[in-house]
Formats: sequence, C-alpha cells, structure tokens
Amino acid sequence: MKRVYFKPSYQAVSVIDALTNAEIAKLKTVSEAVIYAIKNDYQIPAQAFNGEFIKTENGDFVYETEKGFELADGTLLLDVKRCHNCGYIAVSKEIIDEEQEPRECYVCIKCGWIEECTPEIPEIGEGD
Repeated sequence: MKRVYFKPSYQAVSVIDALTNAEIAKLKTVSEAVIYAIKNDYQIPAQAFNGEFIKTENGDFVYETEKGFELADGTLLLDVKRCHNCGYIAVSKEIIDEEQEPRECYVCIKCGWIEECTPEIPEIGEGD
C-alpha cells in the first residue's frame, strides 16, 4: 500500500507520495484528497483526536499499522504509543519527578501529557 500525505496550498490540496515526495494529484479540499486516497488504496498518516495528521519530532509523518506506528519507509517506531489526552504520539523518556526521582514515562510530543511511568509515581497523600 502506497503511503501519502497532503500538502495544502492556495486553493488546492496536493496528494504527495510519502517516499518520493512526488505530487500524485491536486484536489480542491482535504476531504476530496482523503476520498481520493481511499479510492486508490493509499494509506494516509495517523490522525490525532482533533484530526491533525501526526508527525514525529523530526517532522516525518507517522502511519499506524497492525504492528504499531511506522514512518513512510516502514521503519517501526519503538517505545511509542498514542497519547490518551490528545491522540498524538507519546514517546518513552526519562523524566525527573517532583521528588527528584528518575522515572521512565511516556511523554506526548504535542501536549506534554505524561503517563505510564515506571516505577509508578505515588499518589499525593499515600503513606509509606
């Protein structure tokens, strides 16, 4: 399945081959571009909850498959999951919590939401 992305310009939306960056088609709206991609069995980038197409921190579009999240060339993104807050991608990072303890957590690259830390961050008010 060919992977594509959309590039809006003045009064048009181009359907772009994600590997070659060649323009495949030029349409009037994003909706028309999505329909065109579906009819031609092209895969479009994964979308966040607000409909925004997901990109890596380097600006590469991200595609969702049964294996997980991938780049256009099929490179599997490791230690990445969907952010429960905004639907973008969260990457595994070491953070320092309020008590100056290191924790491995998933941190959303879009909204900064932190989740699934190990070891777990204790709830406020928990006793020893």
